[in-house]
Amino acid sequence: MTNQPTSNENMTFENSDIFNRKPFAEQLLKIINAMPDERVILLDAPWGEGKTVFAKMSEKYFINEGHCTVYYDVFADDYYEQPLLPFMEKIYRLAEKGTSKKEKEKLKNIILAVSKDFLNIFTAGAVSNSIEAIEKLLEKINENEDNLKKLKEYLTALPDNMTKDYKSKPIIFIIDELDRCKPTYAIKILEIIKHLFSVPNIVFLLVANSEQLCQSIKHEYGNDIDSYNYLHKFIHLRLPLPKQKNGTDNLIYINHCMDRLKFNSMRTDEIITISEKFSNHFQLSFREIERNLLTLKIMLSLLDFDPQKPISNAIVVTYIIIIKNKFPSFYTKLSNKNITDEEFKSKIKITTEKKI
Repeated sequence: MTNQPTSNENMTFENSDIFNRKPFAEQLLKIINAMPDERVILLDAPWGEGKTVFAKMSEKYFINEGHCTVYYDVFADDYYEQPLLPFMEKIYRLAEKGTSKKEKEKLKNIILAVSKDFLNIFTAGAVSNSIEAIEKLLEKINENEDNLKKLKEYLTALPDNMTKDYKSKPIIFIIDELDRCKPTYAIKILEIIKHLFSVPNIVFLLVANSEQLCQSIKHEYGNDIDSYNYLHKFIHLRLPLPKQKNGTDNLIYINHCMDRLKFNSMRTDEIITISEKFSNHFQLSFREIERNLLTLKIMLSLLDFDPQKPISNAIVVTYIIIIKNKFPSFYTKLSNKNITDEEFKSKIKITTEKKI
């Protein structure tokens, strides 16, 4: 079984595609090349389902197919008050990958002018986060037509100005972890993409959980807003991250984690069988599956577990680990014996609706 790569540079479909998602990436690239004009695609999946791994593998694949591609983890920069500066820096890095020195210098001057205009506008209007206030700010931005026009013209022509490796193909900008950002920051990113960088020949691939983005919108603008329609004014196409048709994703990932965590001969068949059943039962994400197996591995190591002997009460041990990680408040009350019979019965009823 393939081990987890040790660095992002090594993360490719050839060594990390445990769910056989390369065919989906191939179809995704065909969609990108077929869509006209401005394109914003949402790659949608819940937290912990492998979105980031897929995005990083896709980055390498798109580059190998001749598309200038930039991967941007926006969550890493959400401590900024305004996302414009780090966003501009990524745009410059994108052009830096495949343009001449003259073109890079031209873009740098445009970015400096645009950033100065827009930061003055944002600073002047930073007192409100209402929809109306943000839209007024963006109207002011559009009033700075000269520098904005230069930026959009430059970006529109950028594919044709690239070196031969990337020439005349859509540029792909992968925006990851948007759903983990502070709500205000996430919305500003969406607004910047729509109003500043929405030009032909540049594709934005947003990698996020749409439900969480809708919650961010409601957090900012209140529960009365139609968050779904508000989100989709920024998005041209939503694509769910595919799962295995035979429903074996959890089993595949459990085997992958067992190998990577080096369970070796620690009764792996027994652990795999129990873990798969509980993972399906509790609808665990891949991240939760990995956390549970790591907890089990640590516990067995601390107990000097003999791998030749069966794990006593393996079902109970696995169940307790899942309860501890997925329902921490319930686990704390249970371990402190600070729980009523009714609370216990209620939780058992909730978590045992399906037969194990």
